[in-house]
Amino acid sequence: MLDARSHDARVEDLELYVEHLAERFGLRSFEVGARLNLLSRFVREAGRPEEAIAVARRALSIFEETLEPGSHWIGFALHTLSSAFLESGRRDEALRTAERALEPSLFMVRKKRSMTAMLPCCPTPSGVSRGCGSRSGHSPRGVGAQFTRPGELWRSPLRFGHRRSECSGMNSRVCPKCKTKYRVTNWAEYDRALVRRGDITLWLSEDAIASWRPVASGRRGAPQKFSDHAIETALALRLVFKLPLRQAEGFLRLILSLMHADLEAPDHTTLSRRSQRLDIKLDLAVTYSPMHLVVDSTGLSIVGEGEWAAAKHGGRGKRGWKKLHLGVDGDGVIVAQVLTDGAADDAKAGVNLIADVAGEIASVTADAAYDTVAIYEAAASRGATVVVPPTRTAKVTRRRPRCAARDRTIRRVAKLGRRRWKKESGFHRQGRVENAFFRYKGIISDRLRARHADAQEAEVVIACNILNRMIALGPPVSSAVEP
Repeated sequence: MLDARSHDARVEDLELYVEHLAERFGLRSFEVGARLNLLSRFVREAGRPEEAIAVARRALSIFEETLEPGSHWIGFALHTLSSAFLESGRRDEALRTAERALEPSLFMVRKKRSMTAMLPCCPTPSGVSRGCGSRSGHSPRGVGAQFTRPGELWRSPLRFGHRRSECSGMNSRVCPKCKTKYRVTNWAEYDRALVRRGDITLWLSEDAIASWRPVASGRRGAPQKFSDHAIETALALRLVFKLPLRQAEGFLRLILSLMHADLEAPDHTTLSRRSQRLDIKLDLAVTYSPMHLVVDSTGLSIVGEGEWAAAKHGGRGKRGWKKLHLGVDGDGVIVAQVLTDGAADDAKAGVNLIADVAGEIASVTADAAYDTVAIYEAAASRGATVVVPPTRTAKVTRRRPRCAARDRTIRRVAKLGRRRWKKESGFHRQGRVENAFFRYKGIISDRLRARHADAQEAEVVIACNILNRMIALGPPVSSAVEP
């Protein structure tokens, strides 16, 4: 942060440069107006808001004389003037100037720096209302702010009207004090469910005991000692308690001895070998139909050859990772999963997720990575609507294959603005799958323990079944708190 003396020195240098441009191009030239607009910001940061207002008005008058009425430079000058008004405490004039800058002829231009004039949102300790994006105690610079659609306010990162420490480490663009707050309404039941998740009381049903040893297949060779059900049970305990294979073997052996069960625990070698041939299905909790499907992907690290070489010989190894694609319903229940390579396309995996879901689908919600015609066609084949924000460069298709639903979304976003469209369409439901990833990495792990590709797929399915079982114990029910 520059001190007052540095600000004054910067102002003096720019004033000399403006005089040089005035001698070369004229006092009312565009070049002089552009530098005056910048000079106004420097003067405002030096703590002289009234002088900044006069300089900004001079720059605005030059732009209005030399440029077309719809030029974005006029919008920039209006924004600089509005910031100067806001800094001097003239709030009403700042709002009127900001509304002029939001005229339809000016909104198309994006400005990624020095955009701060906004309608009031949060009061600062000094009593001056500022919109979300400025730093309290400093001149409002609005780093990252930009123009939006007509009727939508300035978009900019948070930190307006709040101390920097309050918002550090947060990436949301919405002021924390203006976010919708939710409250768990069934806290007593949810509290008991959380306690039951930590209960390690284990028992084996008669069916589990009967299926612990496999039925004779009638084939040549020695029969298997353990069924797939026994292998899955051991691997599930391994994931829940984050145990290596040998410790998982000892843990299961102790449990069987305490239960006085006449059963043998599979050894770690058998677990490693049999996990590559397990055929496990995703156990679904009770879901409502038609469901609101939410899809997304995250990365899970794996032990690659480069990491092994680094551990053995020293140096830096190449970190490997895979993508876990999940589809969850409105309650956070995992209804579909796909494990792919790290370079796999999200949209193609999303099509597979939609096809794997059993039952009716009301809507498919995802982020902009799934903004493809294939996703719209896959959802349409299931009778579902698509809630996917178009990419920043998305345009209405003019050639085949055309997608009418995607074109309607692009036009609607262009009319309302991205933030209002997200609220209208219910896009924030996408947070359900983000919560699922948080639970997966917090309860299970952020890395795959298995090394074989087939064993990794089995591990992911078992982990998803564990999370669904925990949800079945008692999910939280939350509702928005009225301000």
